[in-house]
Formats: sequence, C-alpha cells, structure tokens
Amino acid sequence: MALNFITTDANKVDFGSAANLDNLDPFTFWGWIRPTSLVDNTKIYAKHTTNINHRFRLTGTTGNMSFFRLRAGGQLHYRTDDDPLSVNNWNFVAVTFDTANAAGELVNIYTGGLTALAAESTYNLTDDFSGALDDDSAENFVVGNGPGSTSAFIGDIAVFGFIARELTLDELISLQFNPRVVADTRVFSHLGFNGTGTQPDWSGNGSDGTVTGTTIVDHVPLVSPFGYNVPIVLVAGASVQMAFPSADVTLGGWTPSAGGSPTELWPMIDEATADDSDFIQSVLTPSNDTSEVRLQTLSDPSVSTGHVVRYRYAKDIAQGRVDLTVKLMDGVTEIASFTHSDIPAVLTQANQTLSAAQADAISNYGNLRLRFTANQP
Repeated sequence: MALNFITTDANKVDFGSAANLDNLDPFTFWGWIRPTSLVDNTKIYAKHTTNINHRFRLTGTTGNMSFFRLRAGGQLHYRTDDDPLSVNNWNFVAVTFDTANAAGELVNIYTGGLTALAAESTYNLTDDFSGALDDDSAENFVVGNGPGSTSAFIGDIAVFGFIARELTLDELISLQFNPRVVADTRVFSHLGFNGTGTQPDWSGNGSDGTVTGTTIVDHVPLVSPFGYNVPIVLVAGASVQMAFPSADVTLGGWTPSAGGSPTELWPMIDEATADDSDFIQSVLTPSNDTSEVRLQTLSDPSVSTGHVVRYRYAKDIAQGRVDLTVKLMDGVTEIASFTHSDIPAVLTQANQTLSAAQADAISNYGNLRLRFTANQP
C-alpha cells in the first residue's frame, strides 16, 4: 500500500521531532514517489517553519526539485535543471547532505525509475553559503507536506528512509530496488501499511507517523507477484541485472491463466512490469505439483551480495490449506529453497535475499531456474 496526498494543504504524515532527527549533518533522505501533478513548492518532506528552512520540494512545473537548509550566512539552496521527475510514474528520489564536502557538493539529488538506475541530476543553482546550521530541533519531521500544512505533495508516496549519514550512489541503488533499514536509519516507513492510521517506523526508533488526510493506493510495484515479473535481481555496485523466465523446463500440472498458451508457462511470467491479469497456477488440489522455468542468462557479478529473488503468491479462495515451495536452481543443483506454509487467499509478496554462501554456490549464471511446488497436505 501507499498513501495518496490530494490537493489539500491538510494532507501529511507527521513523524514528530525526536532528538535523533534533529540537526542532522550529514544525512540522506530517499523514497519512492508518484507525482500526479507537478506543482511548484509542494513538499516531499520538510522539517521547518517560516524561519527554519529545511525542506526537499518540487520546483516549477516541469519536474525539477530543490533542497533548502538555512545557515548563519544565508539559505543553502540546490536546484535541479534536468526535469528528473516523471508525472504519473513512480520515481525513486534521494537527497544527500554533508557540510564537510567540497563547495558545490554539499548536496546531491538523485532520481531513478522502476527499471532505470538512480543517477545524479544536474543543477542550475548550488548556493552553499556558510556558517552554522539553523537549529531545527523544535520542528517536526513531516512527509508529504511541511509542518505548517501549507504545501502538500500531490500524488502518492510509498516508502522512505531518513538516515544519519551520506549514502553513496551504490548504496542508494541497492535501496532503490530493495527498500529496507540500513545502518544509521532514523526513520523507515512503508506508508499505507497501517491504512491511514498510525504509520509504523520500522527503524526501531519509535518515530511513528500521524496521518492527516490522505487515502490508500497501491504500493510501488517493486516486488514481483508469484508467477509475474522479475524473479531474480542482481545488484552489484552501480550495475543492476534482472532475469526473466525464457523457457519452460517442467510443466507438471501447472497451467497458464486464461488467454495464455495452452502449454507454455513462461510467457505468463516474463513481463518487466507486473501484470496481474496473467499468471501460472497449479492443479486445484495439488499433490507436490511441480513446475520449473529457465531464467535468462546473467553475467557473473563477482560479488556475494545483492542477489534477490522476488515473487508473490496466493491460493484459490475456495481451497483449504496449500503449501508452496519455491526453489532457485543452478541446473539440477539447489541454491536456495523458500517454503510458505498454508498460504493465504490474497497475493502476498516475498523478497528473498540470498546469503553469501548461497550466492557463492552459483556456478553458472546461464543456467538458473525457478522451481515451484504446490502441495495440499
């Protein structure tokens, strides 16, 4: 789920002003947003009042963004000029801040997409100024608006993190495709997880968010449903590889959804963007019913991290208990196995990160397969 911020100044999520959110230097803010209208001065997040300027917002109406932070010598201001935001699409955005950096590098603004890696914007304004940062400790940390509720973001916000250090681009790309808590995270929240009630802070710091206005919408489609989308993603440095099903190995009793080929499974699950209208399914009362699909060839990333298997799964609503096992295979060698007992009747996401030992066990990135086994005990 995500939250939709509509054209009213009241819409916001207020995460308060715990001491560990105050006067951070350095820091990183990152998140997934979907603007439905590009309106000047609408906030992605803010921690300011009229006199305390700390905010990350849209600038103009063509997709640019600005970051402000008040200093003793003046208002620091960085403004993009490459129109990085795409209206009505999901955008990964991030801003990093560190006054210890060289002039013109105190702030970095990044943007990416569902298939495009995050990259830094270009700027037409990089005003650093000098002196101590203005104290923001009395101000609340607010997502989707400012604390004064005067300039709500227009669109959807799905997930974000606020981190007390400057992340590298490689680290941001890793978070782009696998949102999670990392070292020094001060707030991390999937907006809409608890409807429009209190938004949990999963960082462990207890800065839960209070919602004003907003409605529930679909989450950013990062994690593949069972039978859909990118089953395996490899993240190595600035390189991201995605492997799609390309051939059937074993059909078992599995069949494609209505409208698919009567014999082929893989075309139902090879799309780059999740499409719930096509999928694969076992027999109605499965008894260790197994299918297997071959994945496209990947280049060996030469690292043991960033190997993620993604899928979503459900049972027919009329069924009793059904168990599901998903295995990542290297030919006939099992690399990893994920078991789901008594699966629900609603689509449930799984985002499986391989251990270093599992990743190191892969000997042939051109022979990876996914094996699905459904069973009704």
